[in-house]
Amino acid sequence: MKLRMLLRGNAKPGKHEADADHLFEAGKYGGGYFLTHDKRIHKLVDQIKKIIPSISVVTLKEFVEIALFYENANSPNP
Repeated sequence: MKLRMLLRGNAKPGKHEADADHLFEAGKYGGGYFLTHDKRIHKLVDQIKKIIPSISVVTLKEFVEIALFYENANSPNP
């Protein structure tokens, strides 16, 4: 409920329920990374993190950078 209210803001009821549902389901099944380019969601990242601590909201570019960092950190040195 808090998440729906947060994402709705001052929009009409039901306006952003699908976004809230997607975030909730991602957190429910273990969290991890939630990829989106929705600027409204990115503005609320700190507040979303308080409601669903297991979620990291990132853009595709940020996710690729994270993946490459881990790939490089775990690859054997020549």
